[in-house]
Amino acid sequence: MFRFRYNYINENIPPILVYYSNDQPVYDSTRRYIIGSEQDPHWKTYPKSQYPYIKNAFPINTAVTDYPIGNSKYLAYITPNQDSTSREYGLQLKKTFDIYHKQLADKNNEIRQQALTRQQEENKENVKRIRRLLTEQKNNLKLYEKEFKNAKLARDRFIRINKRQGLSEDEANGKFIRENPGVIQLEPTINAINQNIITLNNELKSYK
Repeated sequence: MFRFRYNYINENIPPILVYYSNDQPVYDSTRRYIIGSEQDPHWKTYPKSQYPYIKNAFPINTAVTDYPIGNSKYLAYITPNQDSTSREYGLQLKKTFDIYHKQLADKNNEIRQQALTRQQEENKENVKRIRRLLTEQKNNLKLYEKEFKNAKLARDRFIRINKRQGLSEDEANGKFIRENPGVIQLEPTINAINQNIITLNNELKSYK
């Protein structure tokens, strides 16, 4: 008997109720307004920020829509309880938007799931990257610790030999460093690598 007529020129305007037979607008019983038009007193406004969750704050048969009115409000149709064309309009509009809300929720859930999957994949790649860096740092640490140990043995031997030749320990140590300047950086390098390992381990824990 009735159907919706949508405004295809402006999709932000709610549909009005019309007769199937002749496509003429359906007026309320007093013929003061067309059912679903902006003059329909059953329309109420609510903040856009509360869409669509505000539907739980309205009466159960309210059609919560995202038709805008002004810059910060949406429209909701408060369906009357008594049988009337307004009630038929409100229930049909609610059914339409319930389907829309479910589709929107399903889409949002799909988007969230896709984002979660992407995040999980990124996390896996980050874990692989961190473990690879950890392996590199630990291997470097072994090499530098071995080099540092050998350097200490070489220095101790160098100092003993040069002390026999009359140099003091400080003089012999200074001579060794001048002849092997790279040894100065061994201990700071080892400290830096150890700090890198601590940082990488802490980063790895953040993914567990």
